[in-house]
Amino acid sequence: MSPDTLKKRRLAYRIMLGVLLLLWVVGAGCYTKNIEEAFNGEFSARENNRVISEYCQSCHLHRDFIPETHLADQVLAYQRKVFRLAEECRICHYLEKQFMLNDFTRKTRRPRDANSGKFRKFERETLKSQKARKTPKNRS
Repeated sequence: MSPDTLKKRRLAYRIMLGVLLLLWVVGAGCYTKNIEEAFNGEFSARENNRVISEYCQSCHLHRDFIPETHLADQVLAYQRKVFRLAEECRICHYLEKQFMLNDFTRKTRRPRDANSGKFRKFERETLKSQKARKTPKNRS
């Protein structure tokens, strides 16, 4: 292999590495830990809703979204207890992490699917965690 060919290959590898590094940095900029924490319920209900609402409003489709009325209006479409009594956005909405892109896809548990019982496992787990949060802890 000639020295010129070797130099060209090294330059091509460096350019590819630079492009990959740039894509990784740009992708990492979309990831925000507090969004994931809010969808996992790690803050108070009010803070979870605030973080999730801001995240939704950052999307061009939801920029005119009014969080104050959304929850009250939407729960009426649900028949299942967990969704009907929801006080947090994360009950109906959740994230699927896209590891390759270091980003999320926001998903919705739609009334039709929820009312047909598609999310029974989620409902059981949510009811159990809600009950645990509301039960006063034994103080010994």
